[in-house]
Amino acid sequence: MRAFGVALVGLISLTACTQVTNSGAGTNSKNEPISGSLTYNEMGTGGTFVLRGLAGYECTGTAVFDRTDTSTFPLTCTDGRSGTAMSTINRFASQQTISYRLSNGETGSVALGQI
Repeated sequence: MRAFGVALVGLISLTACTQVTNSGAGTNSKNEPISGSLTYNEMGTGGTFVLRGLAGYECTGTAVFDRTDTSTFPLTCTDGRSGTAMSTINRFASQQTISYRLSNGETGSVALGQI
């Protein structure tokens, strides 16, 4: 019976520390569709953002969330560009938007699903 209790506590601990990925879509300044995903760390205090464009590039960055609902973080792209992204959480609407600006002047935003 004790072994069952220990196993149950272990199972509950494992399910409480899973990573969650939130995905969404948007457009860039050229009015091209883009997609993005944010995989939160186990504690929900940050995550890895991946932006994908039609031309086949990917930009990645790591966001860190503190007590505010806004986080700014750098992006690095597979095609050599870099930039900055800003995550904004709207807790009333349960949504998150990530806006970005790349070194070539491209801008855009991705609305992620419900948080």
